[in-house]
Amino acid sequence: MTYEEYFAKVCYQATYHLGDRILGRYQGIPFIGTVGNDNQLNPVDGPFITVHLDLPIKIDDVVKNVIIVKHHEVNRLKEYASEAEWIDGASKTLGSGFDSRQTHQKPKKVVKEVTKTESILDRLKTLKGKKK
Repeated sequence: MTYEEYFAKVCYQATYHLGDRILGRYQGIPFIGTVGNDNQLNPVDGPFITVHLDLPIKIDDVVKNVIIVKHHEVNRLKEYASEAEWIDGASKTLGSGFDSRQTHQKPKKVVKEVTKTESILDRLKTLKGKKK
């Protein structure tokens, strides 16, 4: 028996790997994050997952960016790219922000160029309405 076969038989085999995306609840607060480590220190405590959170969680006035959870508290996050629609075979998806960039920018002010005759007519209209 080689070392590889021995450790494959004796050691804990991880369910999640580095970089896997997961979601779940930590003390009742929903989270989405990335797996940092799936490990088991001893058989009494069982396996655990270290999760790097996308958004920090504040619990009892303590802000947490990394949490440790059990396997039954999390689920794999489905990939959005598989459900997304593709535009003309391009690599950008609908709603990804790239196709709607113009809608999120502030509208540009349209400067209307006024000719001399228009400005004179406008002045006459304002003067005509005034009475001395």
